Amino acid sequence: MAHGGKRNGAGRPKGACGKRDRELQDLVEQRGGLSPGRAMLESMWYHYDEAQRLMRDPTITATDEGRKQISEMWMKVGIVAKYVAPYIHAKLAPCYYYEDDLVEIRDEVRADKNSAPAPRTYTAEELRKMDSETFAKLYSEAFGPIH
Repeated sequence: MAHGGKRNGAGRPKGACGKRDRELQDLVEQRGGLSPGRAMLESMWYHYDEAQRLMRDPTITATDEGRKQISEMWMKVGIVAKYVAPYIHAKLAPCYYYEDDLVEIRDEVRADKNSAPAPRTYTAEELRKMDSETFAKLYSEAFGPIH
């Protein structure tokens, strides 16, 4: 019998939840299906509706205390929205660029602007080895004169 290593069909299937997760989900369903995300949304909507109601009442908006109440409601909306956002909006993946990519991108943009064939692209290593006069000439051609 083989020892260690990856074996087909071994381990928990993708998407399966553990025993504790399943127990918590069952408990949430028994209690009416109110998940933490749903509870935060309900709270945010309640405070939003309350702020809107207070803003429509001229007797409340006329006083400093009333305006303070409205402001507090909007603060609560913002606080809850901050915590509920990860449940609703996907997080954007970071974008990484390397020096070589930036040189090629700049050359492509410049080529598009002038409608001329794309000039030769240089790697970061080639630019480092280049003498200062040649580099200054390439730079001024691409981005204008050096000040």
